[in-house]
Amino acid sequence: MAYEKERSERHNRFFSVFGLAIAGLHAVDMAAEIRAELRTSDYALALPSWEASVQRVGILLPETDLVGARTVRKRLLFLCSIKSERFELGLAVYPDDATTPEQLLSRAFATDPVFGAVGMTNAAFLPGGA
Repeated sequence: MAYEKERSERHNRFFSVFGLAIAGLHAVDMAAEIRAELRTSDYALALPSWEASVQRVGILLPETDLVGARTVRKRLLFLCSIKSERFELGLAVYPDDATTPEQLLSRAFATDPVFGAVGMTNAAFLPGGA
């Protein structure tokens, strides 16, 4: 993500980051499922999770502003809704929401998530569930 930040600064472009936490998919590689739905220039990476039943995926969309990210979000919401009833999907856009890769990923997982049908609380994704 640091490379993408440098590239975006150099060319005065946006990029977007999604944070997905999805529960109950023990035999499904959600990052791979998402990669199949994205452009070849986009990235979906599995991230460590504090809870065994929850998969966390970081999604990086180079050269994608908020309008483009909202289009991708519709596809991601559909994919997540057919895979599980419990998920959170958050979004952050560089440079509007944060200016470092760490801040972007943190914001994508922490701010204004779109909840799945049953919904999940942010507490489920913190160490110790608190």
